[in-house]
Amino acid sequence: TVHVEAAFDGDKITALTIGDKRFDETPGFGAKALEPEVAEAFIGKTVPMKVEDIDVLTGATFTKTAVVEALNKAYTKYQAAQEAPAEEPAAEAVPENAVSASVQGFGGPVAISAAFDDAGKISYFKIVEEGFAETPGLGAKALEEDFQKQFVGKQMPLSLGDIDAIAGATITSTAVVDALNHRARGSRFRRRQDHRAHHRRQAL
Repeated sequence: TVHVEAAFDGDKITALTIGDKRFDETPGFGAKALEPEVAEAFIGKTVPMKVEDIDVLTGATFTKTAVVEALNKAYTKYQAAQEAPAEEPAAEAVPENAVSASVQGFGGPVAISAAFDDAGKISYFKIVEEGFAETPGLGAKALEEDFQKQFVGKQMPLSLGDIDAIAGATITSTAVVDALNHRARGSRFRRRQDHRAHHRRQAL
């Protein structure tokens, strides 16, 4: 066998390297496959190909056949890789302490899932896509990663001025902030704050 490394654009060969450190074809015959002009003769050829499609390596039929077969195998692997479905990105893990809330937006309910740390900062935030019906090009921008990631690390409670609101979609932006504030009021961090305040009042 003869090792090849090839690149393709559709069914055309765009780059080819013949041989590796184990290459051991006959000097003066098959060994000519290592010469640059041999690889260049394959560039632009269509694959899969036949031995008679190439006019180099005269007198080295076995080597030429091995190169053609290796190229066809490489092309088959290339096709399989092109046709393989793209892997879905791994879903972000939802924290155990995540809570949800829904507030009416412009086109329908805007639902969020969020988690808060002990200091009342947002540690996790996601707008729920299911049932989301805000205006395409305006409120629908709330689903974009850049809009959502700005919330992580924000201190609760929030006001609209604390975020980069969506231009032309004040109702949607406000619904997101209101949903967060509503949920933060009932979250564990708020209950811990109330508990500490209760103890301070007792101490006084």
